Amino acid sequence: MRQINLRLHDLISLEHDQALYDLHNDFEFLGLHLDTRAGSLTLSWQRRVRPWIRRTVPESIHLRFEEVVSLTVHPRDPEMPPGEDTTLSHMGYVHPDLPDPLGGVATEDIWLRDRQDDSRPFPMLFAFQGGQVIVVLAAQVSVQLR
Repeated sequence: MRQINLRLHDLISLEHDQALYDLHNDFEFLGLHLDTRAGSLTLSWQRRVRPWIRRTVPESIHLRFEEVVSLTVHPRDPEMPPGEDTTLSHMGYVHPDLPDPLGGVATEDIWLRDRQDDSRPFPMLFAFQGGQVIVVLAAQVSVQLR
C-alpha cells in the first residue's frame, strides 16, 4: 500500500508535513465511511477536548484509502466499556501470511511501513481499546487534515 502524504511514526502516531499526530492520546475515532462506487474508504478522527492538547492540532484527521481490495471489521469486546471504542490502541501493517490478524496480532508482528520487498501488499490494521479491529487492504492511503 502506497503512503501518499504520510508515514507511520510509531504504533499510535503518524507523520504528515514533518508534524506528528498522536491518534491514541489526542484524537477520538469517529468512524468509517465506505464509498463502494469510488472504491474508497475513509477513517475519521476528531481532536479530543483536553487541556494538554495544543490548539495547533487539527480539528480532525481523515485517512483515505483508494482502490480498496478488502475491508474487515472485527467486533468490539462486549466486556469493555463503550468509551474505549474511540481510543486507538495501535496501528500498522501486518504480513498477508498471518493466519488471522483479527484474532490478535502481537505488536512485534506489526510494521510501520508496507514491506516493498514482498510481492504482495500488506494490509493496514487499526486496533482499538474497546477490542474492535479494522483491517484494510488498498492500493494507497493518504491523510487529510481539517
